[in-house]
Amino acid sequence: EISMLYVEIAYDEEADELLRSLIDDVVDGYEKKITNASWLSDETKSLLKEKLNNIVVLTAKNVDTNVINTQKADCFTGNYWDSFGNLFDYIDSNDIQKLGSTIPKDEILMPMYEVNACYSSNNTVTITLAIQQGEFFSKNNSYAENLGGIGAIIGHEIGHAFDSNNMKY
Repeated sequence: EISMLYVEIAYDEEADELLRSLIDDVVDGYEKKITNASWLSDETKSLLKEKLNNIVVLTAKNVDTNVINTQKADCFTGNYWDSFGNLFDYIDSNDIQKLGSTIPKDEILMPMYEVNACYSSNNTVTITLAIQQGEFFSKNNSYAENLGGIGAIIGHEIGHAFDSNNMKY
């Protein structure tokens, strides 16, 4: 719920569109590298491009700020330590219920207020709103500054799609 509040306060649609354009450029760069890799077979190139083009990038634009989980409110008892423990028990029980199931491609797995990005084995990349602030990315930065900041992070996260563990997903 704090994540949703952060999105309501800090989300900038124009900046998100600029970020998505930069993401497209990074993906195009990967596609060119795959195409020009003489050591890859045509079949492998095709499979790599398919995986690349099916990566879903999640940003603050994908956060539904109208959905509040009221079940979490039941965790708060008035006592800080009991509330804290109840909340973690609630989170753990939800995580345990998800074991063995497929993660939906629109499920954001990290809070938007965390300065981070991640690749998930469901072939998604999450770019948090917090990492789109300051030095990493700004709609006021030059293209080169943004490419060197958030572009490097995006490239890194997409690269996880092709490591030895995630190739099988």
